[in-house]
Amino acid sequence: MPKTYTIGPLHELLKTKLSNINTQESYQSSNSLWEVDRSCITWLDTQPPQSVIYISFGSVTELKEGPKQRGYIVKWAPQEEVLAHKAVDQQVNSRFVREAWKLGLDMKDVCDRGVVENMVNDLMEDRRDEFVRSTARMAELARKSVSEGGSSSCNLDRLIEDIRKMSVQANDNGQGSFLQEIGTAVTRS
Repeated sequence: MPKTYTIGPLHELLKTKLSNINTQESYQSSNSLWEVDRSCITWLDTQPPQSVIYISFGSVTELKEGPKQRGYIVKWAPQEEVLAHKAVDQQVNSRFVREAWKLGLDMKDVCDRGVVENMVNDLMEDRRDEFVRSTARMAELARKSVSEGGSSSCNLDRLIEDIRKMSVQANDNGQGSFLQEIGTAVTRS
């Protein structure tokens, strides 16, 4: 049976690992194939703390431009930066977050203006305190898991060690070039 390594949230784990080796390099990741529109950050800077809900409709949804007082629409947002912003009132969105952690909203693939409006109003008016508490609790658990000695940090270390062992074994058997490159790449990161 293959080994399983539960590692994540990856962006926080990387930031923690980099800070632990005292790197002076700034960290900013992007896994986007689309051009990131950072104009929303300027708008977020003008909003009160925990007053904004981040809603991601995916990369192919067409939305009509609306008034900037009640919201801000961009084609592709710098998601990590938006979610970490003090004005944003949640950490992540997904069906899993709704069903497993009870922290998000699931529109069941319906992108109707009325459905979105009702769900946002429900969250920001009726269930706001519940969501703030839940997201704070999950954020703390994530921070603990990626900190030195946390489950995610330990599992990443275990994965790296197992890759190194496979590399050594492959070298001993004369088949090491690919695994050696992987081991070297992991060692450098």
